[in-house]
Amino acid sequence: MRTAVLLLLLLIAAFPFPAHAYLDPGTSGMIINLIIGAIAGGLVTLKIYWAKVKAFINRSAGAGDSTGTDQ
Repeated sequence: MRTAVLLLLLLIAAFPFPAHAYLDPGTSGMIINLIIGAIAGGLVTLKIYWAKVKAFINRSAGAGDSTGTDQ
């Protein structure tokens, strides 16, 4: 299966179809902004969920740690 996909991608790359399209300089800037925005959004999402995971771990670690002394 993996070799079939690789062969298909190789054939597509070897025989490209004409696109009949024009990409002006503004399009490349828009694509770069899209990539940067997607990376930034992904990092913010990871930061939010990592904070939730840390809070959960700290809460569950704190609940199981009952030494009997209040500090």
